[in-house]
Amino acid sequence: MRDYSDIRKRCWVVVAITLLFLMANPCAVLADSPLPDMDSFQISPSEIQIGALYHGEQLKIDINSLPDEQIALKLEGKRESIKLSKKGKVYFLWMTVGEIVFHNTPQVYLIYASRKLEKLGSDSERLRLGLGYTVLEKQVQIEGSSQERQESFGEFVKMKEHEKLYGIHDEPFPTGSMKDGARHVVFNLDIPSTIPAGEYTIELYRMRGGKILAPLSKNLTIKKTGLVSYISDLAYNHAKLYGGIAVALAVMIGVLIGLLFGLLRRK
Repeated sequence: MRDYSDIRKRCWVVVAITLLFLMANPCAVLADSPLPDMDSFQISPSEIQIGALYHGEQLKIDINSLPDEQIALKLEGKRESIKLSKKGKVYFLWMTVGEIVFHNTPQVYLIYASRKLEKLGSDSERLRLGLGYTVLEKQVQIEGSSQERQESFGEFVKMKEHEKLYGIHDEPFPTGSMKDGARHVVFNLDIPSTIPAGEYTIELYRMRGGKILAPLSKNLTIKKTGLVSYISDLAYNHAKLYGGIAVALAVMIGVLIGLLFGLLRRK
């Protein structure tokens, strides 16, 4: 009778080597399973319509990232110049004493980060990518002395935050789910009801190994529709007609209220 003990020992050696290889290289098991696309992300919807009943919207963002990556999102609008009244105390009264002009200010500046923004990359990287109020302050030009510029920028940011158009949120992102070695995260970004119509850019930043990778971007369109669009077009493009209609409506409402009170008195 043949002795198979030697053959069995060799088989066990082969099995043990195979198991050790798979444990040391788990990705080899997934060699035939392609990793999710790391070079893009999806937003839904890509167009938001502002109607008479618009009270804000939630933007769904689908992100694929590696488990050890940190993530940041930035929603930014076009740059513009804003002129604001400067208040001051004259004797015992507070009144307008001048104007402050801010140049190169974004309409909207919202950042969502999975960790403190100061811990995402280096100062030079954040400066290059335009991340943070400290960076934004260097980009915005304010007319006035250096002290006035510093104080005015802080008040300007507070005003925009109150309008929910500016904000830096560094709360942890949703944990997400793991699939094929990647983390799939669904993030809901709140679009405020005060947002003006226009074209916006959403940029995704991923930090790996202490460095911020090249940002990925998507475009978001926000436009007015229906009665809101008609009134806005009338106000900006046909100012005289808009003013005439507004005066006529005010007179009509005044006449109607007068007639109503007259009828009530007779009773």
